[in-house]
Amino acid sequence: MMMKKILAFLVATLCCSSISAVVFQKIYLKNGSVLNGYIESLNKNGEMIVCTDNAVICLGSQDVSVSETKRAYNTLNAEWKNWGEKNDALAADDRGLILSNVMIDVSNLEDTASAKGISASFEQRLKNDRRSFYDVRILEKGANIKFLELTSNKYNVTWADIETIKSDKRARNVLSGLVRTYQMANSRTVTGEYAGETAGTVSVWQSEGYAENLNFDEINSVTIAALNPQQDILEQTPLYDVVYKKNSRIPLKGLIVEYNYAGKSLEECFITVKRTDGYKENVKMSDIVSLAKEENKDCVIKTDIILNPGEVRVNRDTVSYAAVSEITGNILHVADDAKLKKVEGKNGTPIRITVEYYSAAGSNVEVFQLVKVVKTMVKKKPSYNFSYKDLVNKEVKAKTVETSVNHTTKVDYEVNGTGVYALYDSQAKRAILIDVVP
Repeated sequence: MMMKKILAFLVATLCCSSISAVVFQKIYLKNGSVLNGYIESLNKNGEMIVCTDNAVICLGSQDVSVSETKRAYNTLNAEWKNWGEKNDALAADDRGLILSNVMIDVSNLEDTASAKGISASFEQRLKNDRRSFYDVRILEKGANIKFLELTSNKYNVTWADIETIKSDKRARNVLSGLVRTYQMANSRTVTGEYAGETAGTVSVWQSEGYAENLNFDEINSVTIAALNPQQDILEQTPLYDVVYKKNSRIPLKGLIVEYNYAGKSLEECFITVKRTDGYKENVKMSDIVSLAKEENKDCVIKTDIILNPGEVRVNRDTVSYAAVSEITGNILHVADDAKLKKVEGKNGTPIRITVEYYSAAGSNVEVFQLVKVVKTMVKKKPSYNFSYKDLVNKEVKAKTVETSVNHTTKVDYEVNGTGVYALYDSQAKRAILIDVVP
């Protein structure tokens, strides 16, 4: 069932494998091209528009002309500078880089029905559209021309053009995202992160590190859940689904959280959309005209840091401890060799202090107490003290405490006003000094 395949295919476009760019999938085409990005729209005929962050394009050299030029280093954008450095492609003398313009020669293009429309191949459509490519890097020459494009672009693609699709496993430090559960016809369930697909299979990353292949025809349903239970699922998707329906001028926007194919016809199959207002709505697959993607500006991808036992970060920076000793029955003194971690802020505005540390138990255990200290000068050197009474009456309470799957506990504090604060570890009798400066 073509519509069933098309709708399942759209599940894949919500795989977030990168938080620094919109590269969710690597789409390998049969002619050797590779499109890195996401599918912006898809209709019932299997025609789609792919938005790329970068791409490798392969064309037969016939009807194609290439002109090369050496670009000065200071005229290159950041992407080409980085690529030139990593691939040792910058000139030794002036650090210039050879880039090219690739042009389609329109005078000799054949004008046949087989080279037009949806029946045309990816390469034929590029040539029919007289596409031109500027500032690209030639990778291969000869019977075929292959070049690297580092600027964003859009391409018309059909499923017939696609060899396979792959998606990298989510980085361990990414805490936001989506998890899929596939219900198979034999009642078996498979849960994991989308890894790729071909015309007949879907691949799912398993926790052990391998990808499991599922026959598409054996899938009864797909449900989508939030990776991070402490976030709303709509915050964890960088792209909204936009569903265009029959007899409706207003598209339905949100996140498709279920694809149900168990019915014998499209009338009996449906999708469930969690709308941007939080409500869920079912739509019959027979009522769907097309699907599209739209940027979710409310997306918040949370990231983690991986720490070893004993490691602590303040605002993601490494800090050092100082010993704490009792100088009277009530006063605690921070050792004179203490190093201060500076945090910029200003009076009258709450200042955030974020502490992260390894939690062996994987639970929200607060190791530290945050308290403002008294700074005095002793023999022209600063001395920092606080009292047991301060720990009871003047402790800065944590705003939030979260522990990730990586055993990293994150504690957020807010302080008002500048001055020196101590993160006191009463068990180890040590402290981290934080200097909030204007």
